[in-house]
Amino acid sequence: MKQHWFHRFLTRFCVPIVAALAFVVLGIMAFFTFNLSFLNPIKKAVKEFSMTDLYYQILQETGSPATSPLITIVDMTELISRQDLAQALEDIESCGPKVIGVDMVFEGRKEDFVGDSMITAVAAHHDNIIWSMKLYDYVDDEQEHMVDVRSFFTEDTEVKEGVTNMQRELYGGLKRMMSLGWRLRGELKPSFIVATANEYAGKQIAETSSKQVEINFTPTNFPIIPADSVLQHPELIADHIVLFGAMNEEIDMHYTPLGKIAGIQLLAYSIQTLMKQNDIMEIRGFWFWVITFVLVAITYWFRKRRKEWVDARPRAALRLLLGFPIVGSIIAFLWMALLMWVAFVLFCGYDISFNLGLTFSAIAFLGTAESSYKSLLNYANDLSNEIH
Repeated sequence: MKQHWFHRFLTRFCVPIVAALAFVVLGIMAFFTFNLSFLNPIKKAVKEFSMTDLYYQILQETGSPATSPLITIVDMTELISRQDLAQALEDIESCGPKVIGVDMVFEGRKEDFVGDSMITAVAAHHDNIIWSMKLYDYVDDEQEHMVDVRSFFTEDTEVKEGVTNMQRELYGGLKRMMSLGWRLRGELKPSFIVATANEYAGKQIAETSSKQVEINFTPTNFPIIPADSVLQHPELIADHIVLFGAMNEEIDMHYTPLGKIAGIQLLAYSIQTLMKQNDIMEIRGFWFWVITFVLVAITYWFRKRRKEWVDARPRAALRLLLGFPIVGSIIAFLWMALLMWVAFVLFCGYDISFNLGLTFSAIAFLGTAESSYKSLLNYANDLSNEIH
């Protein structure tokens, strides 16, 4: 019997067609998830999901974080007066740091004239300090912010500054990205992390731009020194990047793939990413879709060949045993575990992240895709019969 061209097409390209149908089913489900309001909780969970979060959790739970030889945090949570803050900075300077990053804006003058004078003297006498500045009143992508908040002494003293804003769209969600620069009334300003990293390196290792880079949250132990104990740990200060900020202020806590951490720790991870030039390279776009499609197609091809192999066994008991659904589930689990292991090795060894979430979602719909394929095949058979 002469077959209809549609039947020949379906049978010749069985594997890629079923893989494509799995993506069609996935796309339909995604459409409903992102467009039906009562599914908003699921939509938010899907948008927040990243495989890198899982990798970080595995690293955090299974290994001992390495201690940073580069960055030390001095916790100034307990310091209140500007006199104490200024003295703590002088103590740090006496230990010979390469650069100090101050995660605090000294807004306006206080009634404490002595404290104001001491902070101003620190700013005037030390040129290895990066001071924080904040930007407010977002307008648009061209101008971005219209208002800047800077320390009071910048009116009369020339200092080095960096913007400590976080991405607007990430407030309330996990912090994963860092900006290399921010626009103030159209003029590009360096971010705090770029200014600090470049000061430490003595050259431009990171360019000020509006580009966003993914932070590498590989668990790291950053030494933390109380502000009143700086002189007892000079070895953790000398030639280091010292970040001066609060470790225990609830208003400055952020959710990250490692859980809830202080803003000063978030800056430490960001600076470390720039210094080591090991930001996470996430596979996106064309190659992501190609790799994902190939993995789904291989999964279906393997499932199809396994069924053919089982059906070809001569003994009925062996066919029954190997054909049990639980056996197929175990094999599928081992296959996905292998994919996870390869992805984890790429992440740990080469800082490459591939989001297997979409791959696994498409694999989950292979059963539905195969049923749809069989329906199309039956339709093609009917067309062939109509010819005759």
